Amino acid sequence: MPLKSRDFREPLLQALGTLTGLQAGTSVRFQDAADKTLKILGIDEDACGQDRQGRSQARVWINAVFNKKLRKNGLADSPSKGQWTLTDAGVTAASVLLGTPTSAPAPVAEDPEPEPSFDDLLDEVTEETDEQEAPEPVPAPAPTPAPAPVSEAGVCFWPGAQENTYNPDPYIRGLAVESTKCFGEWSNRSDVCKECPLSGACKAKMVISLSALAAQIEAEEEEARRRALNPEPEPEPEPEPEPEPEDDGLEIEDVLNLIEEEPAPSTGNWTLVDAPADTKCSECGNVIPRNEAGYWSAGNGMLHTACYKKRYGK
Repeated sequence: MPLKSRDFREPLLQALGTLTGLQAGTSVRFQDAADKTLKILGIDEDACGQDRQGRSQARVWINAVFNKKLRKNGLADSPSKGQWTLTDAGVTAASVLLGTPTSAPAPVAEDPEPEPSFDDLLDEVTEETDEQEAPEPVPAPAPTPAPAPVSEAGVCFWPGAQENTYNPDPYIRGLAVESTKCFGEWSNRSDVCKECPLSGACKAKMVISLSALAAQIEAEEEEARRRALNPEPEPEPEPEPEPEPEDDGLEIEDVLNLIEEEPAPSTGNWTLVDAPADTKCSECGNVIPRNEAGYWSAGNGMLHTACYKKRYGK
């Protein structure tokens, strides 16, 4: 079964008790305390892999347990960078674990509140800290009252801690992501998701997707509000196309009407054409059969070719 951060609590307290000789205020180096803790657990520093910065996860957890539990709860202290000591309360706790009770237990200050049990003091560590020295714990800010509901669209979502234990190499993690069909669909109800070594990246992907969706919804709602406040005028109907002008050319009926008229003879412009229909010659009065050649002039009618030559001597 893989080790967790809580598995380093009691071994670290035992290591500090052994290295300090159960003497409060005696300093030991972080490296010595970490090495002794690993020896007590019977593992090496690479047994738990590495964190996202490539550091030994085991040493990170040891440092986190010291700063967030032992030091925070008054069992240990750090007089200078990289130097760890036990307090009187820490010596008492370490002696219990080592089976070596101290000759004079440290006095316990009166406190109206009931003292936490030893197990409570060594509760599970859930935060990573710097390997050498972590900043002093900052009190949690007072809860902020929930804001009143607003009409604007938005998404408020926090999936919790985002940890990746698959592999510290980004390239290898990227290959794993590409082969995972459910990446970006993390669910806190799924046992598979809870145990997935890529859960941190999966949560981050889901947050990004939800943020993009929220931005899209907000943009669409903003556009809808803008249209409601400033409706666009309805487009004017396109004008109907004007009818094409009629051809000014003479139709065959017009030609026939002109041919049938009896205009005064003139020397107008005569054109040799085929009669479109049986047409009366304006010279001799006889019919020019349809499709027979003759001379036609606007306002002068149509002539047989012989009548044209007779009239004009051509």
